[in-house]
Amino acid sequence: MIVLGLETSQDQLRIGIVEENSVLAEENQPAKGILAEIILDSLDQALRKAGLRLADLTGLAFSQGPGSFTGLRVGLATLKGLAWGPKIPLLAVPTFEVIASQFENKNTEVVVLSQARENLFLAGIYTLSESLSDLQGELFVGDEDRLNEKIPAEATVLILGTVFNLDSLKKGLPGRQILINNEVTIPRGATVARLGLEKLEQGQLADPQSVEPIYLQKAVFHSKVRDEWIKHPPHE
Repeated sequence: MIVLGLETSQDQLRIGIVEENSVLAEENQPAKGILAEIILDSLDQALRKAGLRLADLTGLAFSQGPGSFTGLRVGLATLKGLAWGPKIPLLAVPTFEVIASQFENKNTEVVVLSQARENLFLAGIYTLSESLSDLQGELFVGDEDRLNEKIPAEATVLILGTVFNLDSLKKGLPGRQILINNEVTIPRGATVARLGLEKLEQGQLADPQSVEPIYLQKAVFHSKVRDEWIKHPPHE
């Protein structure tokens, strides 16, 4: 089985193609403000590099978010269009799961964290094994002052994207190893493809008619903070 993975949750376009345990091709390039213009050509280049055609693919996996509203929307819309004609299965891979699975030290806990707005963070706690990254419960929202009580003391914190005040965050999470802007915390297209392949093997297909990205702001507005619901933005 051959799966193409697309990662557009940040300001980069990242594409990976995997067959079983082999990476056949990877493409990475800046995409801020130009994603819609370059995405189809970049996908074509990745397929050519792997010596493949679209019809050769067994699945199309996309990084589902949370992340950039525009990036996620363009990425998903593109793969929906490509999957429609040849009926290629679509596979949704949460971006936090991508980050967690890239952490090399298995049999441990990691927390994937992304800043949403002001002092609010969206986070997920994952238990890692040799082959899986399992989310404990659901993603949760916490402000900077309460993260310390929510995040296990022994967990490594992996930050997706940027934060407004990294020094302040580190002070609020004493004793934790915090990783940001390195090879672990940058979601790879090949990782999206690999996790998509696992979902394909398990029959976890996304419904092209109803699947939606996980938008960072929307996830925050619909989550509980201090046991209260945050009001949904009036313009949504």
